Amino acid sequence: MLKALHVILVKRYLFFICCPGSISELETQLIISHHLEYISEELLETFFKKILEIKNMTIGLIRYLSRQ
Repeated sequence: MLKALHVILVKRYLFFICCPGSISELETQLIISHHLEYISEELLETFFKKILEIKNMTIGLIRYLSRQ
């Protein structure tokens, strides 16, 4: 049972390690969308503020999990 829990935690940790790359990919897609005039400057800034919050929370979670 303990080994199964360890495997689950490792898989989740590995998932969160990939998150910053996915977040950067999202930022790139938003910039492209803005340049193609699909989204406004205001909406782009709103997204970037939210993305920064999510990025900081994700990094904090990765740090927490790496100490476990």
